[in-house]
Amino acid sequence: MAVMLLSTSCMLQPDAENSDSGTAKGFVSLQVYLNPANHTLEKTASGSDTVFSLDSLNIILSAPGASTQTYSYPLHGTSDTGTISFATQVYSLAALRMWKAKILTIDTSLNPARKDTVNLDSVTFTVYAGDTAQVVKTVNAVFSVLQANFISNSPSSLANTIKYLRIQVDGTTEDSLLVGDTLRGLYFPAAATGFAVGSGGTLLKTANTAANWSAQTSGTTRTLLSVAGTSATVDWVVGDSGTILHTTNGGTSWASQSSGTSQNLNAVYFQSANNGWAVGNDGVILATTNGGTKWTAQTSGTTQNLNGVYFQNANTGWAVGNDGVILATTNGGTKWTAQTSGSSQNLGSVISTNANKVWVAGVGGLILATTNGGTNWASQSSGTTVNLHSIYMQSATVGWAAGDSGKLLTTSNGSSWNSQSSGTSQNLLTVMATSATAVYAAGFTSTLLNTSNGGTGWTLKYFGTKTFDHLLSYKYLKPNVSHTLIMDAMDTLSTTLRGYQKVVSLNLATGVDTTITPSGGLVACGGSQPACTTH
Repeated sequence: MAVMLLSTSCMLQPDAENSDSGTAKGFVSLQVYLNPANHTLEKTASGSDTVFSLDSLNIILSAPGASTQTYSYPLHGTSDTGTISFATQVYSLAALRMWKAKILTIDTSLNPARKDTVNLDSVTFTVYAGDTAQVVKTVNAVFSVLQANFISNSPSSLANTIKYLRIQVDGTTEDSLLVGDTLRGLYFPAAATGFAVGSGGTLLKTANTAANWSAQTSGTTRTLLSVAGTSATVDWVVGDSGTILHTTNGGTSWASQSSGTSQNLNAVYFQSANNGWAVGNDGVILATTNGGTKWTAQTSGTTQNLNGVYFQNANTGWAVGNDGVILATTNGGTKWTAQTSGSSQNLGSVISTNANKVWVAGVGGLILATTNGGTNWASQSSGTTVNLHSIYMQSATVGWAAGDSGKLLTTSNGSSWNSQSSGTSQNLLTVMATSATAVYAAGFTSTLLNTSNGGTGWTLKYFGTKTFDHLLSYKYLKPNVSHTLIMDAMDTLSTTLRGYQKVVSLNLATGVDTTITPSGGLVACGGSQPACTTH
């Protein structure tokens, strides 16, 4: 059991201020226990547990004809499912009265900020002159625990993708979640045509410079990690367990190619319609000279996971990976040579603008650059310590890098980097540009970003998903009264809702954990369906 400590520096009102001077005194010895009541001190949100961090224990003593005494004790630590006990406290009180001790705990650490009573109870006792009343009280939680289970049992039956899940209780939003597949790879083989790939076999395409995205059928549920191509019609995708997909019709259909490996393939690059390379875990490097009809293993000389690959021409290229690994070739990969990066950080992405100028991005905000093909590598100041997953240079001077927490960096001279406002806190895993002004990025929760002005302003979109399994919760539901729960799975949360919904009436007992899984699933509403219920 995690221990909560009661500070000895309590704030109590001196007896002189209680206007009870001259009255016969007695004492009460009060021992308080806090009962979590079956996990009620654990707050479950979106499938992961966080624990209430109680700020204070308040004890309010009152009796007819006597001044109320208030004691506030700061609490330190967190609780788990065990009962929490405090050191016995002794109070001096006016005698020959029936006293009431109101005992409560407060949690003010919630986000969004909110001050809530977690435990609340009271006990009455009589104090006699010169005597000490012995009182022991276990204080219970004063709320019920509501959990709403959102499951898309038949994703194919959903007309619209889902971008948001939320629960409303009596008209107030109590928990919400942005949902979507993680997009791990992004590539624009033509100015207007782009592909994005990600978890669960997600494969998206745009034909109008990211104004709209549509889902394509990848034929797999494996995570897809990288996409590359040479035209709007001829493209390749790689992913988990040696997956390689290929299209010759712009994604209308995708066919599997045999990779000859079961290792995850983390990155792919095609320098021409015939010559391509894929890199992956355990130092795997594959190459093709016939558009993927046959993939051949190359000797990398490392067992580190390789995360990025780029070729300047059919002969000159680089691969980067974990533990600061940088490999280079000048003969198309017939021989790979290790270069000295000067770093032990994991490297995730590499890009070049000619045979000499190359950039690499990695963990901890690392950006490396070389002006001699990698004979010497030097770090560049990124101004951030967040992990950078992708880097792209449109020219020898203009480029972008993307990373965790919505971090986007840009350079206008190839050496100094400045942050841009992405408008999202989602991790960004990939970035690419088709010109000095047209740039695209993607990442967690199907986040899609694009700019037409080099990043002065970014447009943020969420593609959403038809597959979800999430638990949303509300821990402060008042027990033993009627409540209305609305479960929303929405494509839009604008004024006119559209998506799927269930309305449930509730009346829960104190301290009870109740999980609501709506029978029959959620019902379509909005758009061409009946209007969604709102408060």
